[in-house]
Amino acid sequence: MKPKTTAIILVTVLLVALASLRYTLRSPTPRVNHNIYTSFGQVLAQEAAKALNDRGQIVVISADFHKNSCTVWREQWKAFTGELKKHPSISLVQSDLIKPSRIPLVEILNRYPQASALVYLVDSPDELDLEAVMNRPTLPKLIFLGNPDVSPKKYYGRFVANGILSVLILARPVTDPAPVVPPKTPREWFDKYYRIYTPQNFDTLPD
Repeated sequence: MKPKTTAIILVTVLLVALASLRYTLRSPTPRVNHNIYTSFGQVLAQEAAKALNDRGQIVVISADFHKNSCTVWREQWKAFTGELKKHPSISLVQSDLIKPSRIPLVEILNRYPQASALVYLVDSPDELDLEAVMNRPTLPKLIFLGNPDVSPKKYYGRFVANGILSVLILARPVTDPAPVVPPKTPREWFDKYYRIYTPQNFDTLPD
């Protein structure tokens, strides 16, 4: 075999080997399951409407920076507002708060006195915030996703029991296996990853 031919073959083999190695080592791009986000937004709207008996004003607590930079937020928001359109007696107000997680709940309540419900799409109120409003004569329905890093029953139990928290959504714990049947509807997708607690079932809050 001629030296030139041998060199071409060796280079070709090397290039193929490098391409194969690169393909093998390259981390696969994870596929995002959008059903998780859209189902959360839709069920959140359904639960808010149920808490209000399909009538009243919902104020959504969100952050402006989420609108353009966060795909998850946009998908949740689209599903949330799309579901609320099915409830014509409910009006929707998006808060004008820039960094709502740093604003006390009392201040938010004073800023939106007409709100029938506050729905949080950002960090939820903490324990001190909730304690600060316990003695108020009237409160809008408070609806949010709970902090996964705290003990649910110890942290949220009394607030759900006395109605301060109308709807608390928690990520389904690892010890609580999700349904075996593959989810098809938005509600089934939601139930695979989350559980809902209200004053009617607060005693089932996990420790």
